[in-house]
Amino acid sequence: QRLFGVAAGHADRAERLVLWRRALERIASEGDLGLAAAADRSQGMTGADIQDLCCLTIEEAVRAGSVDPATRQVILKHEHMLRAWDLRKKTRLAGQ
Repeated sequence: QRLFGVAAGHADRAERLVLWRRALERIASEGDLGLAAAADRSQGMTGADIQDLCCLTIEEAVRAGSVDPATRQVILKHEHMLRAWDLRKKTRLAGQ
């Protein structure tokens, strides 16, 4: 199986970067989201893990009120991505 053109299972860095970019390509962003760093940090993750983190990032943006009032479109920022990583880490630690 393939997700966003990348084979299922654990992806290499270049493939993870593609997954990050494609998962967030239709979401407006402000500034650099740090996707290259996310690709490094997500070593050992599957496409589903990355997709989950993208969803958490969008949720964090909504919680922060980062929405364009005219278009009602979510606007992602690097800080939302960082909060999503922290939330994922806390959730994983709580489950151990």
